[in-house]
Amino acid sequence: MYIGNCEIFHGWNNHSLYSLRKAKKFDAKTVVERNSAHPKEQIRLLKEGDIKCKGNLNQSALKRSCRELEECDYIIVPSTFVKRSFIKRGYSESKLIQIPQGVNLEKFKPNMNRTGIFRGLFVGNISERKGIHYLVEAWSDLDLEDSELLICGSIRKEMKNLAQKYKKEESISFTGYVPTLPYEKADFLVLPSLEDGFGLVVLEAMASGLPVIISENTGAKDLVKEGTQGFIVPVREPEAISERIRYFYDNPGEVERMGKNARKKAENYSWNEYQDKLVKAYEDIIK
Repeated sequence: MYIGNCEIFHGWNNHSLYSLRKAKKFDAKTVVERNSAHPKEQIRLLKEGDIKCKGNLNQSALKRSCRELEECDYIIVPSTFVKRSFIKRGYSESKLIQIPQGVNLEKFKPNMNRTGIFRGLFVGNISERKGIHYLVEAWSDLDLEDSELLICGSIRKEMKNLAQKYKKEESISFTGYVPTLPYEKADFLVLPSLEDGFGLVVLEAMASGLPVIISENTGAKDLVKEGTQGFIVPVREPEAISERIRYFYDNPGEVERMGKNARKKAENYSWNEYQDKLVKAYEDIIK
């Protein structure tokens, strides 16, 4: 890899250790971008209360990931949630640069194609980390008439039994991977993650005019004011998810109001905004 003569090296966490070290030999400032909580904090959150959630890193990868974060000059994080996870692990706030992710506002915009059915939407890998088991439990307990929960994403091995169990329910549809996400068919998005550094699908849904129900461990909560663009719920509490879904079901006017607020908020988070903030960060680094 050609690194000589660069002023800044920017790499992704868990993929940059040797390139980062080479860049340092050329006196470049080094930046690592991390879109999830600090690796050790991420694993702690996944194990908390559910021993089956062991995280995605083996010990070798975990060690390499942590070395990158320790050796680099700066770390770019997408949310307050991720930033706090690093501070909790002893990192100086001056090393952390917070830049939220962006969204294509032309691709994702309000274009409702609803059929009269009350429809919730989940988008992401069907995994324990995404909290899908709490969502399907919450939805099943509600037993709402003329309703559907669309679950879009690839099913992880550990969740296949859960998917088989709930596929029997007429109001829950597991679509698998879909190339075009059906935001326009939904009334709201739910993402009850146990740990999610940002959750880009939250921003996509908001740009599409949908209110959201997300967990307190989802970084995109920076964009959501309770009762304005949607709701923030505690992790691992299906009852809290049920309560917010029921509120949307009983108050369609609130779904519309919060959806409009969500779109308005998302308009401040284009990829151009991300680019401008990244360039400004680079300029500050090399001053």
